[in-house]
This record gives sequence, C-alpha cells and structure tokens, in this order.
Amino acid sequence: MRQDTIPKKRLKVIANSPGEVLTWATILTNWFDVELLLTPCPFASGREFDYALRAGSFHKVSPPWSTFKLALLGRRDKYLREEELELTEDDLLLHLGGDLAYSALLAKRYRVRVISYIWGRRSWDKYIQLYIVYSQAQREELLRRGIPADKILKARDLVWEGIELAQNSPQYESFRSSLVADLGVMCGSREREVKYLIPLVLRSLEILRRRLSLSRLTINLPLSPLIPVELIERLLSEAGLERVSGEHSEGDVLTYNNEALEIRVLRSPVSRYAGISASRLILTIPGTKTHEVAHLGKPMLVILPLHKPEEIPVGGLPGLLDFLPFNLGKPLKRMLILKMERRFKYVALPNILANKEIVPEFRGRFSPEELATALERLITSPEKLSEITQNLQEIYSEFKDGPSIKEILSTYL
Repeated sequence: MRQDTIPKKRLKVIANSPGEVLTWATILTNWFDVELLLTPCPFASGREFDYALRAGSFHKVSPPWSTFKLALLGRRDKYLREEELELTEDDLLLHLGGDLAYSALLAKRYRVRVISYIWGRRSWDKYIQLYIVYSQAQREELLRRGIPADKILKARDLVWEGIELAQNSPQYESFRSSLVADLGVMCGSREREVKYLIPLVLRSLEILRRRLSLSRLTINLPLSPLIPVELIERLLSEAGLERVSGEHSEGDVLTYNNEALEIRVLRSPVSRYAGISASRLILTIPGTKTHEVAHLGKPMLVILPLHKPEEIPVGGLPGLLDFLPFNLGKPLKRMLILKMERRFKYVALPNILANKEIVPEFRGRFSPEELATALERLITSPEKLSEITQNLQEIYSEFKDGPSIKEILSTYL
C-alpha cells in the first residue's frame, strides 16, 4: 500500500489558546486524524473554534463549553451528540494546553489514556500515562513537582517539527528569497492586540525609516489565521497603505505600499516561516511567536506595551475579571496587571527558558519615538544581532534533539 493511502490513526487533543491550536495541534494533523477538544481559557482569542472548523484539517472539533460539560459534568450537549464524539479506554488523548484537570477528569470518567505535553501536576499524575518534554529544564521542573522520572520522556520540540515541515515545502526557498526584509512584525492572534499594536508600530516604523535615511522600509507581517485579513487591510488603509498585489481569497502574500513602507502580509505557514527567516530583525509581542522566531535563530525585540494593561490576557483571578458585565472588572484588572508585571523577570520565551536575557525586552508605556529608538539601536548593531543569533542557536539546539512526537504517539495508537 502506498504511504499516502494509509489511513491516519485517530488522536484526541486538548488545547486552549492560539499558540497551542495554531502551532501544536495543527502540526499534529499532518500525521494523525485529530479530534480537537477546546477548553475555556482566558488566554483564548474566542476564534479558535471557528478557525478549527474553517481549516478543515481537524476530524472533529468540540467547542470550549461542550468540553467543559463533558469533563466536569459527564454531560453531552446537542453539539457533541450530533458530532458523535466518543471517548473510550481505547482512545489516546494528548494534553497540549489549558488546565490539566480537563484531561484528568476525562481519563477518570471515560478511562481514556492521557499523554501530557510539558504540563504536569502531582495531584493529577495517576491519570497521566506519560509526560513529553523537549528540554532538561522542563524535565527537572516536572521532577520538582513530584512526577516520577520513569514517566518523563524527552522528545523534539513540536514547534520545531512544524517549522521543518514548512522548510521542506517546495515553495519555501522561493518565498525566502523573495521576502528579504528589513524587519518582521508579529502582532499576535487576538483582535484587541492587533487593533492597538498596528497603528503604534506603523508610526514607529515611519520614524525609524527617516532615521535610517532609507527611501522605503520593507516589512514582513506574518498574519495569524485568527485575525481577519479585512481588519489588517483596514488598519493599513487608515495609515495610508494601499494593496498593490495579492488577492484576499487566494494570496499567500498580500503587499501594501505607501511612500515610506512596503508591508507584505504573509498568510500561510510556509510564507510565514520563510518571511521570518528572511527578515533582519523581528519585532514581536510575547507568546509562542517568540519561540518560533528563536528556533529560526532570528534576533528579535520583544515588546510588552502597558498602555492598556486591562487588555492583556492572563489566568487566575485577573483573567476572570474579563467576564464581568459592562467592563466592571477593567479598572481592577488594570491595577492587578501593573502589579503582576513587575514580578515577572522575563516575558520572552527564550529568556524564560534560559533564565537570562538572550533577546532584549521593551516593557511599559512608551511612545512611537521611543520604540523607534529601541529598534534603531538593534538594527544598526550587526554585532548585537549576530550575538543574539548565536546565543539562540546554542540554547535551542537541545530542543531539536530526540525522537519525533509522531513516533512516540504512534507507539500508543
């Protein structure tokens, strides 16, 4: 039987927010017939369910509150009955993100076998068969939490496996050669982030272009599938940029120009990673994005604007304040976020994983001029850019070693 005619094995996956759904869960659909169970989460964009249905790569999708009722109440709502999502002891459930309690309760109630990617808690350990990590630091953290050593297995980072899939595409190198740019800009997967950040960043880029005495600054802008292209086009149009190439319905790359800037909006995983790789410097906010950029060895400036801290997604009590009606929770959340932010030494994943500053962070309230200055300081220092790349390559080499997650999961299916 030819390889491409072999049916994919069925895998159930729990995920919660943009990073887990767009990267980890989507990558798995290349190898498995994935049934995606979304969970309620303050970090979610609210568009994960619609994206998963629209993408067509998931066999079945359970919306967040359906998964909640299934796990905590043992109750199937109308949607799940129609979809006939079954859970039995023959099923394998991979926990990618969200509260581990959901996977543990499903294991307890339906006897499904559970493997957790990175996450672990001693209180739920008896329901988890295996923990997969991609670094020694993650292994040590699980051991510190009381997870038995013989249940922890080192594998290759799933994000890196997704990047390799894109790099192996026939279009990757042609994209990479055509998308050489001064900067890459990654503004997130939540509309409220994009609506605020794009105008701020565009003003900074125009200032930077004048300071560098360039006729035009070229920018790659990888677009999250959770962000409507119409929103980006409106924001760019308001800044005086017009679309000069590419079509909404088909184009992997949409190009927008004005006198100062050329912006390429990148819409596919292949053009996304090629565009990141072809950019001299990346400007990004925290999240999985910083992990992807680091895997590609690209220097970055990670910004955390605190002009509207109440819009930052967080867990715990501050996250619950988002659900109060009439924005009643916003003033309290603003105060809590500003206090919490000072407790975090780092917000960029490369810095968190290394427990030291590998990539520069720019946090707080800042003007477009101040952001342009931070970018100018980096982009005019080839030595600093080279140093960042070298440090990222040294740290991330560990994450690319070990067996493939595809191989590990296949032994359980």
